[in-house]
Amino acid sequence: MRAGCRLALFAIALAAAAYAAVLLSGIPASNRMWPLGSSPPTRAFVAAVAMAGAASFATIAITRDVYALRTAGLALVAGLAPMAVYLFAILEQESVRFATVYVAAGAAIVALCAAAAFWLTRSTAPEDARPTPRPARMLFGALAVILAFAGAGLLLRYPLMPWTMSRSMATATGFAFVGAMFYFLHAWLHPTWSNARAQLASLLAFALVLGFPFARMLVHFEDDGSLSLVAFSLTMAVCAAVAIAYLAVLRPWRLLGPRAESPAP
Repeated sequence: MRAGCRLALFAIALAAAAYAAVLLSGIPASNRMWPLGSSPPTRAFVAAVAMAGAASFATIAITRDVYALRTAGLALVAGLAPMAVYLFAILEQESVRFATVYVAAGAAIVALCAAAAFWLTRSTAPEDARPTPRPARMLFGALAVILAFAGAGLLLRYPLMPWTMSRSMATATGFAFVGAMFYFLHAWLHPTWSNARAQLASLLAFALVLGFPFARMLVHFEDDGSLSLVAFSLTMAVCAAVAIAYLAVLRPWRLLGPRAESPAP
């Protein structure tokens, strides 16, 4: 991977992390950073998605793995392209029109850049061709199925999330879940370690950002939305545990440090 590409990926990761930090800060400006809902759970969820993207791009830059960029490009196109079309279509309905415009334009620009990245890296071989460990691959397959059903449910306007969402926010979340589904489906279909590291890093970041808000929601446990809250929390806990095990604990798979020969997957 060229130095310019790595710097660009680090810059994108830093921008996404800064956006997430503003959303989580609770400052007055944070209410205008996302036009489809300003409740604390919604802001935390959008921040978690942004932080997951930041972790994914940072991991790709750290590992210098161009192959991983192809999978990220596929997921971003699948999620952001329809989201941008939808946001432009509802401009007249949104009260914060300017914010909706810049979010829609940003989604469209990122989708175009992701499509270019996917096309340019289509013939790239995995940098690390070790087979993905079986538990991680099983997790990716399970997440692809869960996200497919959850994304479809949200797009069909079923109230699946553990807090109240506006119709436009639920639709945007549905598109985000569809993009994430492609991310993990591709990792399951092409099980190499090059195609797993960024996914695990994104899962860990997503779970860490949402951990505190969801813990507070569990403390104030109510019947309304309780099943989805528990299911969401358990899924995030499993994802975080698997990601920590492979990226930080198990020596042959650690993200940082010398690479060792892998055990049987």
